[in-house]
Amino acid sequence: MIATFARVAETGTFSAAAERMGVAPSVVSRHVARLEAELGARLIHRTTRKLALTDTGNAYYAHCRRILEEMALSRETVASLQGEPRGRLRINATVGFGPLVLTPLLPAFRRRYPQLEIKLSFTDRMIDLVETGYDLALRFLDSPPPNMVARRLAHERDVICAAPSYLKAHGVPASPEELERHACLLLECHDGSVEWRFSRGAAQWRVQPRRGYRINSATALLELAVCGEGVLILPEYVVRRDLEAGRLVRVLEDFAFLDDNTLYAIYPPGRQTPQKVRVFLDFLIEHLQQDVARAA
Repeated sequence: MIATFARVAETGTFSAAAERMGVAPSVVSRHVARLEAELGARLIHRTTRKLALTDTGNAYYAHCRRILEEMALSRETVASLQGEPRGRLRINATVGFGPLVLTPLLPAFRRRYPQLEIKLSFTDRMIDLVETGYDLALRFLDSPPPNMVARRLAHERDVICAAPSYLKAHGVPASPEELERHACLLLECHDGSVEWRFSRGAAQWRVQPRRGYRINSATALLELAVCGEGVLILPEYVVRRDLEAGRLVRVLEDFAFLDDNTLYAIYPPGRQTPQKVRVFLDFLIEHLQQDVARAA
């Protein structure tokens, strides 16, 4: 009943908690009602639209979380003593990094840890890990959120490129300022005015690129770039195959792009990192470092 109440508190509805637990909403409702009867206190305000914790419910939920964390750690300890990690590992990754980089690595990870089941989803927005039940999220950030544990995995290297057909039609930019007269392909995650910053030696440039497209998908921008629709800046892991195949060409190679981000693994704080998360992050760092070495 404690676990059921905690899921209701995290998700905000009986139906969402039931879906998370794989039971009927009526079962969740009965468990919460029985728990309130045993405690002799109202834990949840019920309305026709949503649920809200009472003050007593909030205080009780804090204790429940600690109890459930200790139980999870106990299971992890037993599993580690028995050998390999097992259970379900729930991962959320960005739309670009997930399919292009993470997914191809998962078969090797599952061969190493066959007792782990992988649940994987993709979104570029930051999610509430506690509410959604994910073990970790993989995000490219300037700095990680302060209320989460963050482990630095890799540095993102951005590449400035365009299709040979676009460069033949519009010319090859020789300096960052020339990007202001070129069609540029921009990720929609940039809010308001976009500024691209470059450096070469001690000199720096700030450029506001002319917008050809604004799209919230790196994959879609990549397709447009290959079709000759403009210049784009995307992480090397996104454009590498098209560069190697000659579908895209690097430009402004003498200039460094200054707005790179770092890939972080973000997960909720606790007294001890779960074994399944720990082995996954060690595996990911190992393979990302190998990938960087091959690209160097």
